[in-house]
Amino acid sequence: MHIGVLGAGIIGVNSALQIQNEFNNAKITLIADKFNNETLSAGAAGIFRPGTNFRGPTEEITKYVF
Repeated sequence: MHIGVLGAGIIGVNSALQIQNEFNNAKITLIADKFNNETLSAGAAGIFRPGTNFRGPTEEITKYVF
Protein backbone atom coordinates (compact mmCIF):
# COMPACT_ATOMS: atom_id res chain seq x y z
CA MET A 1 0.00 0.00 0.00
CA HIS A 2 1.34 3.44 -0.94
CA ILE A 3 -0.24 6.52 0.68
CA GLY A 4 0.50 10.17 -0.05
CA VAL A 5 -0.08 12.89 2.55
CA LEU A 6 -0.29 16.50 1.37
CA GLY A 7 1.46 18.95 3.68
CA ALA A 8 4.50 18.63 5.93
CA GLY A 9 3.25 20.82 8.77
CA ILE A 10 2.10 19.52 12.12
CA ILE A 11 -1.16 18.16 10.70
CA GLY A 12 0.46 16.42 7.73
CA VAL A 13 3.29 14.86 9.73
CA ASN A 14 0.96 13.76 12.52
CA SER A 15 -1.45 12.28 9.97
CA ALA A 16 1.39 10.36 8.33
CA LEU A 17 2.51 9.00 11.71
CA GLN A 18 -1.01 7.90 12.60
CA ILE A 19 -1.43 6.18 9.22
CA GLN A 20 1.95 4.46 9.66
CA ASN A 21 0.91 3.23 13.11
CA GLU A 22 -2.32 1.81 11.70
CA PHE A 23 -0.77 0.29 8.54
CA ASN A 24 2.76 -0.84 9.44
CA ASN A 25 3.68 -2.02 5.93
CA ALA A 26 2.37 1.05 4.11
CA LYS A 27 4.77 3.30 2.24
CA ILE A 28 3.98 6.89 3.29
CA THR A 29 5.06 9.84 1.15
CA LEU A 30 4.84 13.42 2.45
CA ILE A 31 4.18 15.89 -0.35
CA ALA A 32 4.88 19.58 0.34
CA ASP A 33 6.37 22.62 -1.32
CA LYS A 34 8.65 23.29 1.70
CA PHE A 35 10.34 21.16 4.37
CA ASN A 36 12.46 21.67 7.50
CA ASN A 37 12.63 25.19 8.96
CA GLU A 38 10.38 26.59 6.25
CA THR A 39 7.42 24.55 7.53
CA LEU A 40 7.66 25.57 11.19
CA SER A 41 6.16 28.55 12.92
CA ALA A 42 8.07 30.18 15.76
CA GLY A 43 4.82 30.85 17.63
CA ALA A 44 2.62 27.88 16.78
CA ALA A 45 1.48 26.28 20.00
CA GLY A 46 -2.31 26.23 19.80
CA ILE A 47 -2.47 29.01 22.35
CA PHE A 48 -5.57 31.20 22.47
CA ARG A 49 -5.67 34.04 24.94
CA PRO A 50 -9.00 35.86 25.02
CA GLY A 51 -8.74 39.46 26.02
CA THR A 52 -10.52 42.79 26.02
CA ASN A 53 -8.79 44.02 22.86
CA PHE A 54 -10.25 41.42 20.47
CA ARG A 55 -11.33 42.81 17.09
CA GLY A 56 -13.03 40.91 14.33
CA PRO A 57 -12.68 41.69 10.63
CA THR A 58 -15.81 43.89 10.74
CA GLU A 59 -17.50 46.05 13.38
CA GLU A 60 -20.58 43.76 13.38
CA ILE A 61 -18.48 40.69 14.16
CA THR A 62 -16.57 42.53 16.89
CA LYS A 63 -19.85 43.51 18.60
CA TYR A 64 -21.50 40.08 18.14
CA VAL A 65 -22.17 38.30 21.46
CA PHE A 66 -22.36 34.52 21.38
